[in-house]
Amino acid sequence: TEMLCNQIEKESKQDAFDQALAKLPIEHREIIVLSRFQQLSYQEIAELLNCNINTLKTRMRSAIEKLKFEYQTLVGEAV
Repeated sequence: TEMLCNQIEKESKQDAFDQALAKLPIEHREIIVLSRFQQLSYQEIAELLNCNINTLKTRMRSAIEKLKFEYQTLVGEAV
């Protein structure tokens, strides 16, 4: 039963992550998906989005902060 509980907890966290990601504005969600799930480099993403790499890095930091806030809110860890 411990294994089942761990699986349920993992799925619950994944659901919360998916919900948090869905709450982000499309421009933030897009760069997170391209970077973390499509595993594109920042240079590749910058070229796709027609922006310079420093702009992309700033957008990524903002997107990750918003994702972190949304996730923590959903799982009850917000400060």
